[in-house]
Amino acid sequence: MAYVELQKEQTTTAAELKSYVMMHVPTYIVPSAFIVLEKLPLISNGKVDRQALPAPSARRSAAEEHYIAPRFPVERQLVQIWEELLTARPIGITDDFFELGGDSLLAVRLFDRIAQECGKKLPLSTLFAGATIQHLAKALGGDKNRRSGTSGSGTGGRIAATIFLPARRVEGGRTL
Repeated sequence: MAYVELQKEQTTTAAELKSYVMMHVPTYIVPSAFIVLEKLPLISNGKVDRQALPAPSARRSAAEEHYIAPRFPVERQLVQIWEELLTARPIGITDDFFELGGDSLLAVRLFDRIAQECGKKLPLSTLFAGATIQHLAKALGGDKNRRSGTSGSGTGGRIAATIFLPARRVEGGRTL
């Protein structure tokens, strides 16, 4: 989750912000959602007032519109594991683990469950290479007939914004 304050009448979309951030940090660090605010709420000492930040919307993002159901037994098994750990439904095979609220600690639990239920231990780096059920199914060998592909896009330009992440603040590409 990231809260964004745009500067000087600039407009952008959550997808553009995400694309921009993805060019500068590893995928697993990219926030799952961006909330654009007119102004970040501050307390008297100039720090962000976390209690005054709006709560995120309970609905799923555009990912729900692009839901792809599991087609193979291993994909169905992975969907069941993800839904239990992430407490989210429905989860499609192209949904991103980190966008659905997963983090590195949950990833360790995920891979432990995969090892228990699928009988194959995968390195954790598999998730960082592709954080989808489709990618993990292929790594488990249960998706031999389909090829995997990722597409990356991004705007080459800079976005003038202040992005507030719970652990840090990023201004103009610099972490403060």
